[in-house]
Amino acid sequence: MTNEATIEARGATPIRAELARIDAVDSPPALARQIGRLSAMNAGGPFGASAGIDATNPTALLVTVAQGGTLLPERDYYLRTDAAMQAIRAQYLAYLTTIFRLAERPATAADVQDVLALETQLARAQRPHAESQIRAPGAPLKLHQAMRDMPGFDWQAWAEPQGFDLATRIIFEQPDFFRSFAAAVGTTPLDTWKDWLAARYITASSIFLSSGFADARFEFFGRVLSGQEAPRERWKRGVSMVNGHLGDEMGRLDVKKHLPEASRAHVERMVEMIMRGFREAMAEAEWMTPEARRAARDKLSRMSASVGYPARWRDYSRLRIAPDDLLGNAQRAFEFDNADNM
Repeated sequence: MTNEATIEARGATPIRAELARIDAVDSPPALARQIGRLSAMNAGGPFGASAGIDATNPTALLVTVAQGGTLLPERDYYLRTDAAMQAIRAQYLAYLTTIFRLAERPATAADVQDVLALETQLARAQRPHAESQIRAPGAPLKLHQAMRDMPGFDWQAWAEPQGFDLATRIIFEQPDFFRSFAAAVGTTPLDTWKDWLAARYITASSIFLSSGFADARFEFFGRVLSGQEAPRERWKRGVSMVNGHLGDEMGRLDVKKHLPEASRAHVERMVEMIMRGFREAMAEAEWMTPEARRAARDKLSRMSASVGYPARWRDYSRLRIAPDDLLGNAQRAFEFDNADNM
């Protein structure tokens, strides 16, 4: 069951410590580090990123980063001047005002307008979606090359909290955007960046907070922008959260109930019989040349079968889960997944 009473009683308390971290940012490197920290927690980081194996070097990690920095769905929401988009931007300003008030964060109408102005500047720098589909991404860069080619933002400080400094190279999919973003860090007041980052953090956290935050997010992003009639039930979100972050633990409970060890052993014997049949068929296949038979046997010898569940389950011992800290659990789970992935 869900503990709605605790969520409501805590109000804005779960986000106060991180908002204090944001307000303590006093330099561009500190801003970059805080952006990287929130990205590692999936808590408002401005750029989408993924890590994988470098195709040119199977022993190395390659990170790919996509443009972002805006909360509205597409750049046209900021740049179009028709009445419909102007109305949405007005509702967006009202939304920002609401979440800052709920977070007990002092912000004037001018502060909120500055956040929208900054996002509009970033939207102008973004590559249109259709163009991104046909233009090749930027060349892979090492971090010191990113610092040289996209000056103004401390890419090293941004990378370290996410573990991206472990990657040999990083691909910035829209390099023109990232150059513009980096340049804007030095020309936009630091207080505006902090308000911008606070808005992103509160928005990302709101589904784990009291109903005031969750309702404000749904009314704008769900009803206004997406046409949804009602938010997804909290218990369904809870089940998805547990399955998403603790999949192996849920799997262990499932196989304990539905797949006895004897059944698994029976299937493994069946698999071995099938493999033995393959080996015998190869020995008797007159159409195979000696070279083809050797290659096929070598390939078969390197095949393995996974039956039911892995031999080694994922270790969650370093993931801390607290019964009264929903937001903290979510953020620690994302940090754990990010570190494990890297």
